[in-house]
This record gives sequence, C-alpha cells and structure tokens, in this order.
Amino acid sequence: MMTPKKLHILLIEDNPGDAMLIEVMLAESSLPFSLDHATFLYEGIERLGQEDFDVVLLDIGLPDSSGLDSIVELINKSPVTPVVMLTGLDDEEAAISALRMGAQDYLVKGRINSGALLRSIRYAVERKRVEEHLWSSRQFIQSVTESTPNIIYVFDLISNHVVYVNHTVRDMLGYDIDDIEELSPHIYERLLHPDEILRLPELLERYETAGDGVIVETELRVKHANGQWRWLNTRDVVFTRTAEGRPRQILGTAQDITERKYMEDAVRHFAYHDSLTNLPNRRLLTDRIRLALTQASREGHKAAVLCMDLDNFKEINDGFGHEAGDGVLREVARRLKACLRESDTVARTGGDEFVVVLHKTVQEEAPAIIAEKIISSLHEPFIINSHSLSCTTSIGISLYPVDGADSETLLRKHTP
Repeated sequence: MMTPKKLHILLIEDNPGDAMLIEVMLAESSLPFSLDHATFLYEGIERLGQEDFDVVLLDIGLPDSSGLDSIVELINKSPVTPVVMLTGLDDEEAAISALRMGAQDYLVKGRINSGALLRSIRYAVERKRVEEHLWSSRQFIQSVTESTPNIIYVFDLISNHVVYVNHTVRDMLGYDIDDIEELSPHIYERLLHPDEILRLPELLERYETAGDGVIVETELRVKHANGQWRWLNTRDVVFTRTAEGRPRQILGTAQDITERKYMEDAVRHFAYHDSLTNLPNRRLLTDRIRLALTQASREGHKAAVLCMDLDNFKEINDGFGHEAGDGVLREVARRLKACLRESDTVARTGGDEFVVVLHKTVQEEAPAIIAEKIISSLHEPFIINSHSLSCTTSIGISLYPVDGADSETLLRKHTP
C-alpha cells in the first residue's frame, strides 16, 4: 500500500489562536503534512518565492492585506499553488468574490472542523492538479479522472452526446455511466433546471467565442437521480473543433457547490434580516419602502408606514432578563405578521422598534384600522417562561404621498 504524499502547506495567519487551531485540526486528520507559518502577507509571498507548496491557507484579514488584491498577488507569485481562503463571517461577501478571482475554496472560521479542512485542502490540491496536468498523458488522465472528487467529462456540442464521464457522476448525482448515455441526446431537458435551459444559448455562445485553452466557467443547477437540484460549478475548455473551426467537443470538470450556494444564500439573508426575529432589517426595509412608493406612484394608490415602539420593553428586560425580552420580541414579530397581508412588510429596526409598510393602501383610513388591530393583538399577555408579561405599543402613521415622498421622510415624520 502506497504511503500518501506529504503535503507542504503554507499557512498565512496573524492570529496565534487561529493558527494553532488549524495546526491541531491538521494533526487530527489522516493527512500527512508539513506546515510553514507566516503572519504577514509579504512573508507568505516571500516564502512562495523560496519554496514549493502544495496549498496555501490564507487569512483574508491580515494586517498588511490589500483585500481581494492579496489573492491576485499570491496567484501571480505562484500560479500553480492553490489558495484556500480562511475568513470570518463578516468577510463572507469578500470571500465569495475571492473565489471568482482564483481562490479554490473558502472556509469560515468558527465553523471549521478537521474533516472540512481536510476535504477543502484535498479538493484544492486535486482540482489544481487536474487543471495544470490533465493534458500531460493519457495514463495520467485515466488515473486522475477515476479518483478525483469532481466529475470529469467530454461532451459533444453537436450531437448533445456525453462522450466520456468518470464514475464520480454516480457519487455526485446518483447516475451510472449507462444512465448518462441513455439521457443523450435529450440531456439538457432531462438534467438542467428550467432556468438554466433559458440561459443555455448564452453559455453556448461563450463556447463559440472562447479561444483554445480558455476556460469557460459557469454555475448551474442539475437534477440528481433522486429528483433534487444540485448546484454545480463547471469549468470547460473547447476540446475539438469542426473543420470550420467551430467548437465540437468540450472537456470539463464539475464540482458540487450546493452547500456553498446555501451558505451564500444564508449570508445574503443574514445581511438583510434581523437575526433574532428573522424579520427584514433596516437595510431591507428601505428597499421595501421604495418598492411600495414606486408601486403606489405607478398605480395611483397610497402607501403607509407605521413606526412602532414597545412602551415597557425595558422593564421586561430589567425585571425578567434578556431571555424573556428576546421571547417577547419574537412573539411581537409573530403577532405583527398575523395582522398583515402577505404583500405587506414588517421589519425590526432597533431594540424595541418595529416598522410596518402597507403596500397598495386604497382606503385612507386603512392604516388606522391596521394600527388598532396591532394594538389589540399586542394587548394580549405574553406567556414567556411561565411568566405572563404585558407589553403595549405606540404607533406613528405616515401616509404617502401626504406626509412624504421618500423613505427617510416617512420614517421620520410620525415616529412615536
């Protein structure tokens, strides 16, 4: 049995605690490795110029980091060395952008375990190796394609036929190779999500304009054999051409990025929603008000903004603790949503502050009626941890276009 190759890993991390945690996780894994540690970006770049590394683990928040440009600097210094991003939750958006700039993967600090770290390193090293050496020999292709964690395929664009696919397709999508062959030549309709089929002409046009060796990368949804949709990241090159020079076959790799897409969605949701109540936050509220005003102006309706403060919330927090206060806020959110239409918006903008946006308000008295409904709903006791708590509210009402024509004015006009 062959001993796995020892990986030479460069960790660029300025936080001693995080660096130690990474080293412990690597030691807990089955991965043979040697680890070099740099605390500044410039040190890491110098090391890359002096030694060969199999993978770089890069903290995006280094003291001398230049943001996304630091990824470019590393790749320019050593194009053959894959980079895995280490980031805090606040850096998610930057990390997602970094993937598009050449980073192979990213891991979120606080959510890393040894298994995830090992998988990420192995993926980064393996994918980079496939990209750099796939063309070297037929024997190399045969050995790598059946061991890589990614699907590797050759697809004929003219006959819509899968010429070759490795066995990873079974692990990733649940299909045997024979199943894939049977899907041709209707593979687009059978496998692609309807939205991806609409984008298909654009993708095919990219193959037409791509030069030899140019990677065409895209993200698309593909149907698993169990009926679920999986997100794949595909990287293709034109493999053969017709006598006229048009693309005939493409050679590509496909990586399952479903979990990453879910995380991106979660990050986007977190950016626009209150973490306690899951209601829209002030950022999303502003967009919703603008939408309501645009619709009202276009259709000749009114729109209303109701600004609310909970009158005795501080007493609940002080007397029964923050856990009880959080329970009240969550229940307030639930009751507010129950008072509104699906088309309306309720947002939490502060500790005990909520805002309601009434879209398409036809009757001028409707906001006052809704306000009374809310007051009545919140008048009912809140049963939190066996305590019966009372929490009333004050509501200020602003009406578009009478009280203002923009979100800031309407939010400020009748704040209670």
